[in-house]
Amino acid sequence: MVSPAPADSPAAATPRFGIAAWMVIEIASAAKLWLTACRTLDAIGWADYDDHWFLRKAISILDGRWLGPYNSLTLIKGAAYPLWIALVSRLGIPLLFAQQLLYAFACLAVSLALAPSIRSSASRVVLFVVVLFNPMTFSDDIASRVARESVYPALGLLIFAGVAGAALRLDARRRDVLPWVFLSGVAVAVFWHTREEGVWILPLLGLATAAVVWWVVIDWRGRWRRGLLVVALPTLIFTSAHEAIVVTNGLHYGAFADVEFKWRPYLRAYGSLRQVRQHPAIPRVAVPEEVRRRVYAISPAFAELRPFLERDLVGWKRGAADYENDSFMWAFREAVERAGYYKRGAPAVERYYDRLSDEIEAARVSGRLDARQGRASLFPPLLSGQRRAVLQTWIVAAEKVLRFSDVSVNPASSDGSDDDLREYAAVTHMRLAPRRVFAERVRATGWVIDVHGALAITIESPDGKEVSDATVTRLPSPDLYEHLRQSWKPFPPARQARFDLEAPGDAFLVLRLGSRKIERIRLGDEFLMAHHPDVRMAAHRFAIGRVGPPPPSRLDAFRLRVLGVIGRAYQLSVPPLFLLAVLLYLPNVRWLTRRRGGWMTAVLIAGLISAIAARVLILALITVTSFLVLVAGYQSPSHPLLLVAGAMMALHGIAACRSRLSPNSP
Repeated sequence: MVSPAPADSPAAATPRFGIAAWMVIEIASAAKLWLTACRTLDAIGWADYDDHWFLRKAISILDGRWLGPYNSLTLIKGAAYPLWIALVSRLGIPLLFAQQLLYAFACLAVSLALAPSIRSSASRVVLFVVVLFNPMTFSDDIASRVARESVYPALGLLIFAGVAGAALRLDARRRDVLPWVFLSGVAVAVFWHTREEGVWILPLLGLATAAVVWWVVIDWRGRWRRGLLVVALPTLIFTSAHEAIVVTNGLHYGAFADVEFKWRPYLRAYGSLRQVRQHPAIPRVAVPEEVRRRVYAISPAFAELRPFLERDLVGWKRGAADYENDSFMWAFREAVERAGYYKRGAPAVERYYDRLSDEIEAARVSGRLDARQGRASLFPPLLSGQRRAVLQTWIVAAEKVLRFSDVSVNPASSDGSDDDLREYAAVTHMRLAPRRVFAERVRATGWVIDVHGALAITIESPDGKEVSDATVTRLPSPDLYEHLRQSWKPFPPARQARFDLEAPGDAFLVLRLGSRKIERIRLGDEFLMAHHPDVRMAAHRFAIGRVGPPPPSRLDAFRLRVLGVIGRAYQLSVPPLFLLAVLLYLPNVRWLTRRRGGWMTAVLIAGLISAIAARVLILALITVTSFLVLVAGYQSPSHPLLLVAGAMMALHGIAACRSRLSPNSP
C-alpha cells in the first residue's frame, strides 16, 4: 500500500486512478463547487490597502498600465494576486469560482504526486476528499473577499505536490518527473510573489533538496544529471519570474524590487528607526513619540516628516495613545509621500530613505543617539519577556490551527459606493453580497468644534454627493462655551456647536473649516468619532434604525448550513484523528524508512510539519511584537498541509502495522 517498487522497473509504473476513482473525484469536486456557489462576494470599496488595492491593480494590468501610477501604495504587495485577478477576469470566470477550482486542482495534484508512496487509489481518493473539503476554504473572509488568502493555501499545496511528485520519482523516466519539477518551480514563483512572508515554506524546500542531494551522493556518476534537473530547473523558473517582476517594476517606477517592504532602502530606514532604544520600552509600539522627538533632533530628513506624523496623520493612531506597529509603517510611508518624494519618483524616494538611515547611523556612532546598530529588517528587537511570550503564543496558535478554531460560515455583506461596487462586479464577474448597511436611518445629537474656528456640517452619500433626505440642525451650546471659557479660553464658535441630524445610515457626516474639508465620518459606524487632532467631538445620543441586508435565498441558506456542518465536523474530528495518526506513524518511522522509498516519504512528512511550525512561529512573533495575526486568513495556509501530513502519517502508519503484524513480515 505504501512502499513503491523500484521506479525503473515495469512493475513500478506509477499507479493511476481507475474509472471509479475519477468518478468519486469528479462528484466530490462538483459537490464542493455547488456548495460554495452560495458564497457571494464581500466587496469592500474603502479597503484601499487590501481588497480594493488588488482590484485596482488588476484593472491597471488589464488596461496595460502595469500597477498604475507610482505612489506610496503602488508596490506595497506582491504582483501575483493582481495578475491572477486580471487573468480570471479576462477569461470571464467568476473570481470565487476560479479560486475554488484552483484549490480543487491543487488537491488533485497532491493525490497524483503521492502515487508512488501511497499506491492504493482508494487511499488517495480519501486524501483528496479530506483535503478538498478543508473548511477554511469556505470560511468567512477567506472565501468571500478579493483577498490573496483565497489562493495562498492552494499555492502551498501545489508547491508540496511539485516537490513530492519530483522527489518520489527520482528514478523514473524524465518525462514522468519533468511535469512535477516544472510545477514546483512555477508554484514557488507565484507563492513567493503573493505574500511577503513566504520564508515559512523554506523548511519543506530545504529538507526535500537535502534529500535529493543525499540521493545523488549515494551514486554520483549515475544520478547527478537527474539531481541537477530536479534542483536547478525550479530555481531557474523562480529566478526568472522574480527578475521579470523586479525589472518590470524598475523600468516602470525606478524601484528594482518586487515589493517595497522588501526594498533595501526602505528596510534600512524603517529598521534604523526601530533600532533606536525606547525609554521606556513600549510593546507593540514601533517608534513611540519620545523616540521620534530624539530622531527629529538629529535627523533633518526625519524632521521633514514631523508636521505629518505629529499632526496630519494622527488618525493612523486609531484612537490609541501612539502609533502601534501596524499603523506606523503605513503612516511613515504616507508621510514620505506627503513630503513630496513619491511625486519625484522612486530614485528620489530611495535617496531620502538612504539619507535618513545614514543620519541615524551617524548619530548612533557619534553617541548622539542611543540606538542599536541599524539593520535592514521589519522585524523589531525583542523586548524583555517577549521570548517566553512568543513560545506561549506559538503553542496557542498551533492548537488553534489543529482545532480549526476560526472556521465560520455566515452570509457576506458589501460596503462601498455604487461606483466601487459596480467596479467589483465588472472585474470579478461575481454576484455581490448586499450592502452591510441597508435602508437604515441615523439620528444623532452632540457637539463638535475645531480649535481653529467654527465648523460647518454637511451630509454626503458614499459617492460624495449631497443627500437630499438628510437634515442637520445647529443648536446653541452655552454650557460648552462656559466650560471652555473656564478650562481653556473664551471661544465664540463654542456658542453654537451642538447639532441634531437625521440621515440615511450609509451616508457620511462631513466637517468643514471654511472651504476646507476636515474630516468625513461614516454614520453607519457604531459610534460617531472624529480622529483629526484639532477636532473635539461628542455624540450624546446615537440611535440607529438598523434594518440590515436581506437574508440569503432558501437555497443559499441551505448550502451555508451544510458548509457550517462540515466545518463543525472538522473541528471535532481533526484533533483526535491527527493525534492518532501521529501515534500510528512515529513508532513505525524507523521501520518505514528501511522500506524502499519510505525514507523520502518520511522527509516529505517532516517537511510539511516543519513548514507548518515555521508558519505558526512567524504568526506568534508578529502577534507578540507587532499586532494580532492569529486570525483565519493568516492561519489558513497551514490547514491543508496539516490535513495532508495527517493523512500521510495515518495511511503509512496503518500500512506499517498491517505489514509488521503479518506472519510473512520480515
